Amino acid sequence: MAKTSKTKPSSFEKNMPKEFSEAIHSLMNINVNEKIILKEINPPIRISPYSLAIEATIEDESNIDSTLGNFIVIYKPNETNQWGSPFRIVTHITSALENEIAGEQMFRHHIWSKFCQSVIKAPSFNINGTVTTSINEYFDTNDILENAKDSASQTAQDSSFDLRASWSAKSSNMRPHFMAWIESFTNLTNTEMLF
Repeated sequence: MAKTSKTKPSSFEKNMPKEFSEAIHSLMNINVNEKIILKEINPPIRISPYSLAIEATIEDESNIDSTLGNFIVIYKPNETNQWGSPFRIVTHITSALENEIAGEQMFRHHIWSKFCQSVIKAPSFNINGTVTTSINEYFDTNDILENAKDSASQTAQDSSFDLRASWSAKSSNMRPHFMAWIESFTNLTNTEMLF
């Protein structure tokens, strides 16, 4: 099943630039998988007064938000020389991982490749970003004593990846960009679909 996301910026103004208004309207009434929860969040207005930010979360079986993503549209007409477009899309996706996968050397390259496969389906260009993996290991004072007795003892661990990226849009129609991003968000947070 799918649900409809009725995205509407709280800062909607009558004097908003036409191109940015078109971008916002193109993001209204979008259908996404029912497991994905969408909500509008505060945009980075210090970068541009004309921006829109949408947060996506996927809850795991324990109802904990184990996957989080942000899709941000920034409109700056004076940045066409640097961006090649007045529109720049910025994203951040973070998700839990299996410890064995996080330790694989080529995993970050694989994440980036999967991400780009989705984003290039939209009329986009000048894509760049970073992928970071981390393994957190938890200790307490008892671990020191236990490890002294048993060198094979293991502490609790959890792993995650963090993707930050941005790209330029060829027009004010943000719908294909958002749908491509939702596809990458879904694929990157599903271990079975990564390989």
